[in-house]
Amino acid sequence: PTCVALPSWALDDLPGRFHDSQLAMSFEKQKRAKQLIVERARRLRHSGLLEPADATATAENPSCGDLVLLSLRLCPASQYLAAVNCAARGCVLCTVSADLMAEVLHGRTSHQALELGKAFVALLSGATEPSSQDPALECLRPLAGMRVRARCILLPWRALEEALGQIQAADHS
Repeated sequence: PTCVALPSWALDDLPGRFHDSQLAMSFEKQKRAKQLIVERARRLRHSGLLEPADATATAENPSCGDLVLLSLRLCPASQYLAAVNCAARGCVLCTVSADLMAEVLHGRTSHQALELGKAFVALLSGATEPSSQDPALECLRPLAGMRVRARCILLPWRALEEALGQIQAADHS
């Protein structure tokens, strides 16, 4: 397909629309995000399951076939996440999201992990602007507002909620 550049005057009368410089920046961000995602997919750092694990969880998206198996281990003395690993099968967005999530959660408490997950869900749904997001997750931000893509990206976070719920239930019993 051929791209046609519109003259700047064609956009002047469209309030709230991108102007040439904003459009170019948006395309550049998407291009950079794609590069980062592809690079990460080639070199996953937190793939596989932990043995032994303090909690494991599974999340599946039956509409596309994505599947995430998550395992995590807590530091016994402090209740910080000592390790998080994911075995993900599916699209590159799901796989990369799982790997990035595992990376950013290392060393956080369960509460911090859940709060980061809520903020990330809000960001991807387009409900909020980025605030204290971890820089590692920035490559996924250009996909905010794309519902179909967001389901793939958020699947590992659903597995995390389930795993942390298991730990909380065990603590209360």
